[in-house]
Amino acid sequence: MTEFHHPYQFIRVDTRKTKTDEWKTLDGLERVENRFIRHDYWHKDGLSGRITCTLKTLSPLVVGAEQQASNKDKGVPGSVTPYRDRDGNPAIPGNSLRGMVGNIAETISQSSLRVLIQAENGEYSVRKAAQAENAGIEDAPLKKLGLLCKQADGHFAIYPLADEDNKAIPVGDYLDKGDNAECRQRWQKETQFLKKQACYQRHHNSQSHSYGSHAAGIYYIRGENKQLGKRREYYLPWDGKIDDGKLLPIKSNVVTVLETILRTLYATIKDPKDRATKSEQMLPKGYANQPRGWEVKDDKPLVLDGDLLYYRETNGEVIEISYSSIWRKAIPSDLHGAFKKTAGINSLPWNAERDALTPAEALFGVVEDQPDEKKRGGARNLASRVRFTDAIVTQPIELQDAVILKILNSPKPPSPALYFSGHGRYVAKTDLDLGSDTPNGRKQYLPHPRSLFELPRNDWETQRETGDKDYRPHMHLRCQPIPAQVELRFYVHFENLSEAELGLLLTALQPAEASSTFVHRLGLGKPLGLGHVQLEADVETINRQQRYSRLGLQGGRYQTWSKQPDISLVNAKALKELRWLANPSNVPAHIPVCYPFDSNKGQEAYSEGEGFKWFGKNDSRNQRAIHQALESVAPGKRLPTLAS
Repeated sequence: MTEFHHPYQFIRVDTRKTKTDEWKTLDGLERVENRFIRHDYWHKDGLSGRITCTLKTLSPLVVGAEQQASNKDKGVPGSVTPYRDRDGNPAIPGNSLRGMVGNIAETISQSSLRVLIQAENGEYSVRKAAQAENAGIEDAPLKKLGLLCKQADGHFAIYPLADEDNKAIPVGDYLDKGDNAECRQRWQKETQFLKKQACYQRHHNSQSHSYGSHAAGIYYIRGENKQLGKRREYYLPWDGKIDDGKLLPIKSNVVTVLETILRTLYATIKDPKDRATKSEQMLPKGYANQPRGWEVKDDKPLVLDGDLLYYRETNGEVIEISYSSIWRKAIPSDLHGAFKKTAGINSLPWNAERDALTPAEALFGVVEDQPDEKKRGGARNLASRVRFTDAIVTQPIELQDAVILKILNSPKPPSPALYFSGHGRYVAKTDLDLGSDTPNGRKQYLPHPRSLFELPRNDWETQRETGDKDYRPHMHLRCQPIPAQVELRFYVHFENLSEAELGLLLTALQPAEASSTFVHRLGLGKPLGLGHVQLEADVETINRQQRYSRLGLQGGRYQTWSKQPDISLVNAKALKELRWLANPSNVPAHIPVCYPFDSNKGQEAYSEGEGFKWFGKNDSRNQRAIHQALESVAPGKRLPTLAS
């Protein structure tokens, strides 16, 4: 087993400790008490001016102007067009710099998560266990098949077709037994037979069939019969009549949960050409040929009256449905609720329930999430009081030669071993409950010592040849990085800030103490070791009253500001954790900083191995399995590691 650092860690979020007393907004921004954040006049004590920032790249850096999609059919990777200034020189866009600094400001002031996608019940889901003996009742495969029926009152019910009393008859249940003649003959016969059949759907493919000695029935068929090993195809004896007395009511929201999972899975398929193929694979054979398809463009239903579905019921009520026996289980509750419970109502993006602005929102601006249009006639928005220019090189440079990056992997949400473990407590995927488990917080990337000092290209540049059968060009990106040791300059213009707000902004630009080092992370490929930068900042202010005097007209626009920053808006604990995490001296050079890998499967650090193997081993239900979870950052103690 090899010890390694995961590419990112987390800083806990708790807006209940945020200093927001001056920014109460019970009736909206028009009655905010903090007069600094207004845009309709200059506060007499407000600070305006600019911060001159020098940015130095410590490792190669990629920030693109646009990204071209890959072509899977031609085996062509995607590409990133370099961002350039109007003179054609490599540059860094101001919005990327704003995002980098804004994230730090949010973290150290315990401000809201200004960008937090709402994950409804069902959006987060996990794959069920293949074997019932390795899973609890809720996680076990579904065994009962029934017909989805929409009733006159709009509610759904299931008409049972195969359960403990009425057995489904397998018509594709043969295993790969090599040269077994009987098995091969059956395969050859049923291959042709099943290809001619379409899965029953009450309102589209409603014809009944016969099978063997059974006079009438319907088929549940998944996929095509292309090789030995086909199973889970069933013939269901049924006369086509529905006995209302046997209908099982479906619990409220169960159909919606299945719909949400389907839409979420569809949204994760990035390649448009893959969407049609993979969405068809989610349906039993025959379903995908219906007019509906599964191309999600609007709110049209995906789960239809008349569908054949697997289900689980308890006490006469259906509590789970799916299109296959082994599918996905919805994670209870939602992401917003998890943060609201553990980090306070103001941790969520600006919405009608919030009662105060957090410091980073007041400084960088905010747009209301899901506004109540009927009640207030529109969203409540606040413009920023800081503006970032593009970063321009101080000396002409040449970009590095084009390279193809290693695959930028990420674990499929919700991945509790990384995102919801909380203080190193392991939570199995199938046990995760967003109503009770605590999110780890804001993601922060660790510095990579190898990238800072040795600059090994094999950490981030793919070494695979196109002839490698495992090489998947369409999952890679081609780019031209800005080299290390390049200096760029940009400006941050600020208007009408309090001294505490200016102190928060300066701390976000330069979080380190005088005796330590802090590395910002910027751009593409941060998990691979790209995008290490350092900042230096010099502040100049504008004296508004003096500017309109005779002396002011004769003097310069800006004056040096040399006061000690007011850091009263900075949460000391969060700043201390961030400093510890982003200091390269706390990351030993001999411990890899890389994606998870499974050394038992022959994988190595910095390789492009299939990362899911580590997660599969970590989530194994084997009694001897060692379950790992990402621990929290503790200043003064060794940064947490995982084992391959």
